[in-house]
Amino acid sequence: KSDFEGLVSNVTSRLAEARHSTSMRSTDGKELMQLMFILSDGRGVWANEGEKLRVQIARALSKRILPVFLILDKESVESNAKSVFDVQRVKWIDGKLNVLGFMDNFPFPYYIHMSDVRELPNVLADALKQWFTSQQDE
Repeated sequence: KSDFEGLVSNVTSRLAEARHSTSMRSTDGKELMQLMFILSDGRGVWANEGEKLRVQIARALSKRILPVFLILDKESVESNAKSVFDVQRVKWIDGKLNVLGFMDNFPFPYYIHMSDVRELPNVLADALKQWFTSQQDE
């Protein structure tokens, strides 16, 4: 079972420590944002309804650490694996049982969907290019 809450918490602490041990500033003196890439099939994200994970993601963002979730979604006929976009989960809301899509209210605000791990180099290159562009615009 994946512990995404612990992962985000641990990596956030380590990246924050790394930032304080070096002077990570842009040429104009602004503190740079750090990237955290998480590669997974996404199963296990909804443990505890994702609330504790949301707290850790908010903590990371407040420390200028951007968690990006890379969903490796390999739908397979042979293994009966469904795409995360087809998986449903149930949740009690106001005493009523509701069926929600797996990606409904996904706790990571920044995620990238991939169906093949061979896409990873191009996906990372595009993500980094967009990140560098956003850092210049700040």
